[in-house]
Amino acid sequence: MKILLISLPVFFLILFLAATSRSDEKLNKKSCKEHPMLSGPCFKVRGRMSFYNGEPSARIWPLGTKRMLGISEGRFCLEDYANAPTELMRQLTWETAMFADFTVCPFLMIGRAK
Repeated sequence: MKILLISLPVFFLILFLAATSRSDEKLNKKSCKEHPMLSGPCFKVRGRMSFYNGEPSARIWPLGTKRMLGISEGRFCLEDYANAPTELMRQLTWETAMFADFTVCPFLMIGRAK
């Protein structure tokens, strides 16, 4: 019984350390404003962010336009950079949309017609 009582706090300490190290890792990611594959300066857009079928699934629709801006999930993802704030992406679901002023950073599109 004593072994069990001692091992439970150690187990919870290990779980706590594992959870905090992962969250610290996410917090230390650089903003997309510092991404090495940017094609121009970042700019502000007022629009609606929501999930859509297809890739990329997270997109921003600038209000008053017919354009759709995709948030890169694979092609421009680098380990040390966050293409979208983690907390923002946690709040977004398939049933919700966010209306806000977003800072958008354009990525270099290689192999596309201009």
